[in-house]
Amino acid sequence: MNFMQPHVVLSMMLAAITLVILLAGWVFWLRLSTAGDRRRLRELEQHLERAREEISQLSGEREEQQRFLAEFDHAELSGRMRQPRPTGEERGPAAQPPERYRYLEKMVAGGMSAEEIAGVLPVSETEARQLITLMTLTRPAGEKTLRTRDKQPKKKKQDAREPLTGIPVAHPAVQES
Repeated sequence: MNFMQPHVVLSMMLAAITLVILLAGWVFWLRLSTAGDRRRLRELEQHLERAREEISQLSGEREEQQRFLAEFDHAELSGRMRQPRPTGEERGPAAQPPERYRYLEKMVAGGMSAEEIAGVLPVSETEARQLITLMTLTRPAGEKTLRTRDKQPKKKKQDAREPLTGIPVAHPAVQES
C-alpha cells in the first residue's frame, strides 16, 4: 500500500482547515448581511404601517369633511328656502331686455311689420313675429312699448314765447297789463 507522505497529509489538512474557516467566515458574513437586511426590512415595514395609518386617518378626515360640507350645503339651501321671497318693489330694479329687443320694440311702436323688422335686425321673420306676439301679450292694452310702463309721464313744457317776436318770456305767470 501506498502511504501518503506526511507533508502531503499536512498540506491537505491545512487546506481542509482553511476551507472550513473560509466557509464559516462566508456563513458568518451571510448572517450579518441578512441580519442587516432583516433590520432594514423591519424599518420599512414600520414606515409602511405608519403611512397606512396616516392614509386611513386622512381619508377618515376627508370623509368627515365631505360629510360636513354636504350637511352645510343642505343647511344653507334649507335656510334660503325658508326665507320669504321678495315681491314687488322689494325685488329691486327689473332686468333690462337685450338691446335688439329694445330696437324691435321701438320699431313695432313705429308701425313696422315683422318682415321689415327681420330685414333690419339680425332676427328671422318667424322670430320677429313671435316677439311681436309676446310683446302684445305682455303689455297692458293702453301701452305702446314694454318700457313705457316704467316711465313716468313727462309734463309738457308750456312754450311761453311772445307771439310776434318768438322770444321766450322770462316769467310766463307774470303778465303785463
